[in-house]
Parts: sequence; C-alpha cells; structure tokens
Amino acid sequence: MSGEYWDGWFNHWGDKHQTHDPMIQEKEINGILERGDSISLYMFEGGTSFGWMSGSNSNGKNFEPDTTSYDYDAALDEAGRPRPKFYALRDIVTNALKTSAPALPPPIPFATPHIEPVTLSASLWDNLPEPILSPTPLIMEDIDQSFGYILVSHTATSKPKRYSTA
Repeated sequence: MSGEYWDGWFNHWGDKHQTHDPMIQEKEINGILERGDSISLYMFEGGTSFGWMSGSNSNGKNFEPDTTSYDYDAALDEAGRPRPKFYALRDIVTNALKTSAPALPPPIPFATPHIEPVTLSASLWDNLPEPILSPTPLIMEDIDQSFGYILVSHTATSKPKRYSTA
C-alpha cells in the first residue's frame, strides 16, 4: 500500500508553482494498482489554509514560507472542479478495475459576493498592546502567541560601521 502518494507538492512564496509530470505519475500509479496494492493520494482536492496556518520549511540555511494555498497540483481545485489530472487518474483507476466511471455531478454554482465599501478605519499604532521589553529577540512561544504578527522594534545604540569597497 502507498499510504501517502504525493501527486503534487507544496509551494513556497516567490517560487515557481509546483507541478509533477503526469506521465511519470501515471506510470507509478499504474504500477501500484497493477500489483493489486492500494493508494492514498495526497492531495486529491486543493484548498486554502485560512488564518495563520500555512507553515514553512527550512533546510538550515534558507527559510521557505509556504503559500496559504493547499493546491498541491491536486486533481480537483479548491471548488471541487476537475482538472486534467482528475480525468487521467479516473482513467487509470477505471482501467485497473476494468469498469466505467459514473457521471460527474453538475458543477456547483459560485455565489456572488456582496461587496460593502469600507467606511471605518482605525490606526494600527493606536491599537497595539503594551510592548514586551526584552534584551534579546523573542520567539512567539516566549510571549504565548501561537499565530499572527509580531511588531519588533529596536533602537541602535552605536553608529554603524562604514565599509568601503575597492
């Protein structure tokens, strides 16, 4: 069994959108199913991580923040609409099972959002909590904050060194 076959990959801010070669995936998935094994596709339907839960990666040198899209080059987009990969996967599975696929349900219509003009505002600076003073930088866990932003302020106490290049 393939407990977690990644048919896509996550994206980092500023990087190219990640996709996988469908021909390689077709060969790999066919091989799994031809042996009579099971497979779990990760991800089958794309989505978005709302709030502050997009995450990040680090290889020890580079910090790589993930986008909030949980797209992962999935077979279905965030609205459940089939992408070309869906039809390829459906063909692979129906061929392996020697059956035909049921008809797809009609697409779900999109709601039209009501857009309300913004008429009120507030100053960020007037609404900040009391500062936490520390001689060294703190991480979020140090201040019992599990998500959101931290405003860091520092006052330099010496003149910066000037360097010249030849």
